[in-house]
Amino acid sequence: MDQIGNRAISISNRISSSVTGDEKRKKPKHVKIIPASVKMEMAIQELQDTKRKQTVGQKWNSAAIFSFMWTLYCFAIFVYFLTDPKYCTTWLVYFLLRFLLLFPTYYIARLWQQGWWPPMLAEPEWVGVYIATYIAFISTLAFCVGLNESCGVRETVAKDTIFVELSDDDSLYRLKHGECDIFSGSTSAGYTHQGTCTSELLDRGSFFEKHVFNWVGQLILYLFAFTSLFKPSFKATIWYTGSVGVIGFLGCWYQGFAFWNDSDRVVASGIGTAIFLFLSAAAVNIFSAHVLHNMERDLVNANYELTANMEKRQKQPAGDHVVYLETDLQSSTKLWEHHTETMHKAIKVHHNLMRSLALEYFGWELATEGDAFLLAFHDVFDAVSFALTFQHELMDQDWEQVLLEDVDALYETAKVSSEEKDVLERLRKGCASFKKNPDGSADLLAFQGLRVRMAIHMGNSDGGIKGASCRFVHHLTDLSWGGMILLSEPAVKDLAGVLDQLGNSVSTIKESVNIPKLVSMGVHTFEDYHDPQEMFHIFNEPLRGRHMMWDAKSLQLRDSSQHALGFYDAPVNREGIQEDACIMFGDVENTPMIQKLSAKVFTEAIRDLHAALGPVLLKHRGYNVPQREGHFMFAFKDPLSAVYFHRDFQAALLAVKWPEKLNELPVTAPTYAENDSKTLIFSGLTVCLGMSFGPLAKQLENGRANYTGPTANRAARVCSMSRAGQLTMFEHEYKEQEKLFASAEPLPISAKVMLKEVTLKGVQGKPNVVCLNTDDITQLRQVRI
Repeated sequence: MDQIGNRAISISNRISSSVTGDEKRKKPKHVKIIPASVKMEMAIQELQDTKRKQTVGQKWNSAAIFSFMWTLYCFAIFVYFLTDPKYCTTWLVYFLLRFLLLFPTYYIARLWQQGWWPPMLAEPEWVGVYIATYIAFISTLAFCVGLNESCGVRETVAKDTIFVELSDDDSLYRLKHGECDIFSGSTSAGYTHQGTCTSELLDRGSFFEKHVFNWVGQLILYLFAFTSLFKPSFKATIWYTGSVGVIGFLGCWYQGFAFWNDSDRVVASGIGTAIFLFLSAAAVNIFSAHVLHNMERDLVNANYELTANMEKRQKQPAGDHVVYLETDLQSSTKLWEHHTETMHKAIKVHHNLMRSLALEYFGWELATEGDAFLLAFHDVFDAVSFALTFQHELMDQDWEQVLLEDVDALYETAKVSSEEKDVLERLRKGCASFKKNPDGSADLLAFQGLRVRMAIHMGNSDGGIKGASCRFVHHLTDLSWGGMILLSEPAVKDLAGVLDQLGNSVSTIKESVNIPKLVSMGVHTFEDYHDPQEMFHIFNEPLRGRHMMWDAKSLQLRDSSQHALGFYDAPVNREGIQEDACIMFGDVENTPMIQKLSAKVFTEAIRDLHAALGPVLLKHRGYNVPQREGHFMFAFKDPLSAVYFHRDFQAALLAVKWPEKLNELPVTAPTYAENDSKTLIFSGLTVCLGMSFGPLAKQLENGRANYTGPTANRAARVCSMSRAGQLTMFEHEYKEQEKLFASAEPLPISAKVMLKEVTLKGVQGKPNVVCLNTDDITQLRQVRI
């Protein structure tokens, strides 16, 4: 590579000179899923912090106004009560309940004025929810109880004040006046006369409606007051509006017992109007809160983007968490030799796309060597987004036909059968390029044009482009294939948690297709790096075609020593398509007892067990599906490989130098064969295994393979029947593979029935369980048992 010193090349200066005329790239189809999601989460968090700490003035003003107005309201009610001794005493209770709100609102105002909020309290908006819901409840309680008692209703007529009370008798009123006797009678032309006393009768229907509109009006007022004063999030607004709606429904339901069947008191059109007004106000409130919340979030996000992006553009990545990305063109020497004139144009397209996207994703060009680039990014999200976008757009360029006919730039597609309905649905929802065939299948674009391999690693910037991190990413690039984006373990650690969070938050295929997927390429060591490290490839929906092709080919990394299988070379060659394979479950015997005696010793022993397991599993091309501690799940291409694995694995466990404290435990102490004190048959941890052979479906979960189907269930059930390091399976499955087992070397595999007609959950019928004799140790164990 051409060294350029400690300063990065200014990308912006080179873009203008490298893109000319008709050679400008097409409008990009950006894949910004990861950074957009992550930054949105950060923006929302910053929005919450802003609400909690920074926007004090507005909150203080709102809370102060709210407290002042509420104080006036409570004072008016209190004065009104004192000036009228006959005023219903129930209203004093409601006054006191309302008055209690004065203290928390004042306290909130003081906290906001001082610019802080106690961490032990709920967010301010949720305190607002509690207060506003409390007010709505008190108002509804007053409406329900006060209306039934009809207290405080009065009419002033002429010079005399007459208090009107509803009587229990139908259509009768009882009039009370200081100088008049009590009179009971029916109406006449809307008036009742008693001596010199004249009273205009109260219309019961309008009396009820008046209180309904008064009550609904209060609820609507509280809705808008809550939104305007507390500036809640959209979620808090939904919660509050819903709670007020429930309170209103309960108020109407309670009043229904007393009034709904009384046509004189209730006018359907009036009540319907009140309900319509409330629902309309609730809808307007929710919509306005939604709009305001989106505007506020967008403003905060824009501020975050502006601040973060300016820092990324002005300051070259440095420190302990620099993300390095190296690219290299597959078979570039051969392409230049065979298509010299075409490659001049192609490499210009490649360079233009590389530099323009690097500028857009805040990548700093550290060095170039021919068609290879070394870039640095501030975070792994920008680096991965750049890589995904580049690989997608590279296929969309206008490549010359002569180049597309070369094997290293060939137009290739992956076949999606009509039975793969899930994949077809994802294609329809996603943005991958595909062609649908008349038979219902589809041809999914995998490659078109130049193939660029990429590697991403996160490390420190010590030593610049000659430092350890840059050397590591260079070696990592050599392991990759054209079109692959290979990530090291440090880069994946920052990325995996975010992808899992995004995956758990989606509910539809349309949302899930936009989330990139990690794919384990297995555990490897390579030149100058002898510590085993798990490598990952990443793809998104536009790159699904090459993912399917590599899965079908059982692709492995180049020029490395493999220590554990990856997703692509795991048994079953195509994700989602069932194939016959062997699944094996295993459990460490006496796990609860050992953990109870010494959990620390058990953890150390499990670590020793995995050290012995790895080489044996790789030898027989078995795939280790991650399980919880002390439990195992393995997949093999055929039953004979599984049997050989059991034989070698049990022998490897006997050879392990277990912790001394483990050997002192009664359940794990060394045990020798009967009549042979030199033949060790048990030592340390013992793993019991059960296997089944049949159709299995491979699924990509958290970057690794998982297997589902009835075959996996049968293996798990028959494993529960195994004891003392046995390998068990169902008798009818053993007979189906008996000829294969008879060809085993150095001795044929025999079986012995250990349980007859067992009933197991999820297993049809009552099959017999057999124990396989894989070697002499197994037979000696049987005798011991």
